[in-house]
Amino acid sequence: MSRARPTFAAAPRSPGGFTLIELMVTLTLLSLLLLLAVPSFTEWLRNSQVRSTAEKLQNALRAAKGGAVNLNRQVVFVTTAADPAENALGSAIGLNWYAQFVPRTAGEDTAVRYLVGGILATGTSGINVVSTPATASICFNSLGRVVANATPSSSTDVPACTAAAVAFLVSRSGAVTGKDRKMMVTVSTGGQIRMCDPDRPVTSPEACI
Repeated sequence: MSRARPTFAAAPRSPGGFTLIELMVTLTLLSLLLLLAVPSFTEWLRNSQVRSTAEKLQNALRAAKGGAVNLNRQVVFVTTAADPAENALGSAIGLNWYAQFVPRTAGEDTAVRYLVGGILATGTSGINVVSTPATASICFNSLGRVVANATPSSSTDVPACTAAAVAFLVSRSGAVTGKDRKMMVTVSTGGQIRMCDPDRPVTSPEACI
C-alpha cells in the first residue's frame, strides 16, 4: 500500500515592481541629488566658458604674431566690439578681434590688409575681457616682438600701438562668487604669449608670475 506524500503550500509571491512608498522615496532622493549637482555643474560651465575665451584670445594673439613673422612685416592685433573686418573700430573691452598687416608705403594703404579675425565671446555670454594697460591694439614686428606704432593704419579707428607688455583679464561679469575662475593672457614686450591663472599660488605652473 503506498503512502500518501505530504504536500506543502507554496509561499505567496510578492507582486512585482515598486510600491508607492518606495517610488516616492526614490524620487525624493533623486531630487535631492539633482539639487546638489546643479550648482556644481553651473559652476563648472561658467568656469569652462572663461577658460575657453582665454584660450581663444591666446590663439588669436598667436595668429597675429605668426602672421607678422610669416609675412616678414608688421601686423596689428585689434580687439573690437564690431564685426571683425578691416579697420573695424577698436575697443579695449571688445569681445571680437582681427589682425591686419601695417602698410609700408602709402600705396599699400589701399590694398586689402585684413588677415584673420574671430569672436572671443558673445555679448550675452556674461564674459568680460579687460586689458591692462587699457589698449585695443598690439603691433607685432617681423621678429614677433611688440613694437610701438602711432599710426598702424590710415584709419583713426585703429588705435595706436605702444611697446608695452599687456595683460588681458578674462572673467565673469555681474555677481561673481568665490568659486568663479579668472584667467589671464599676457603678452610680453618680447612677444611671449602666455595664459595663466591669477588666483593660483606662485608654486603652481599656471600661476601668473
